[in-house]
Amino acid sequence: MEQEYNELRKTVKKLLVEHELDRASHALLPKISAKLGRPVHNSTYHMALTGYRSGPASQEILVAVRDILSTG
Repeated sequence: MEQEYNELRKTVKKLLVEHELDRASHALLPKISAKLGRPVHNSTYHMALTGYRSGPASQEILVAVRDILSTG
């Protein structure tokens, strides 16, 4: 489970770099919130990205970011 989470986190980080959002990834917060149907705060988002938090909510955030960046 944790290995899957780390792979997802790495995939999202690679996508952020590819889209040149690695420094401004907080710009995605409105899209993430809209996709999840709930507000996502900057700190929650960054805890998911760094792996500091790795629960279901963090995984849901990372999946949303992956989907957003994969579809363009």
